[in-house]
Amino acid sequence: MKYIEDSTQELKREITNVIKKEIVAFLNTFGGTIFVGVNDDGSIYWNLTEKQKDIEQTKIINWIIGGVFSPDCKEFIDLQWNSDGVLEIHVAQGDQKPYYLTEKGCNSKGCFLRFETSKMPASKADIKRMKLQSQEIYFLLIANNLRNYSNKQPNKLQLLLASQVKSNISAFQLRFLFNLNIIFRQIGNKPVRKVKCKI
Repeated sequence: MKYIEDSTQELKREITNVIKKEIVAFLNTFGGTIFVGVNDDGSIYWNLTEKQKDIEQTKIINWIIGGVFSPDCKEFIDLQWNSDGVLEIHVAQGDQKPYYLTEKGCNSKGCFLRFETSKMPASKADIKRMKLQSQEIYFLLIANNLRNYSNKQPNKLQLLLASQVKSNISAFQLRFLFNLNIIFRQIGNKPVRKVKCKI
């Protein structure tokens, strides 16, 4: 296999804290793979025993389950060793952006984006844009699913909102969801193809 760096591939010789930033950058952009155990020129750097592989892989697992990244991103990261003995860290694009390093916070020190072959700190504008995009997507999903509760299970509407509406949903949008529920019940639970709400 040929190892090169591009917008979705990153090469690292060893597992260091820098990889945490790379993971965040891929989560916040379009996803990608980090190949650990590879030199910058694409040649193989290490030849680990099975025991050493377990030790190295455990480091990443501890990051994932130990709260290093926020929000939770377990479902977007997958680890595997390939035939070259290289650890592949597959990172999918997250759906609750922005992601950031918990200890640094959601700012330019903890939040990163992938640009071509490099990671870069996210600006305040980048972070705001990601928050608004995630908020709109999440809001539309809830609004579209309300029809399943409006007529069939109207008593569960409050439970739906209480369990699924996150803190980044505004009070205006919350009121809109309740009004939308009334509309669904009045029109006989007909599906709505698209719902937009400006913030």
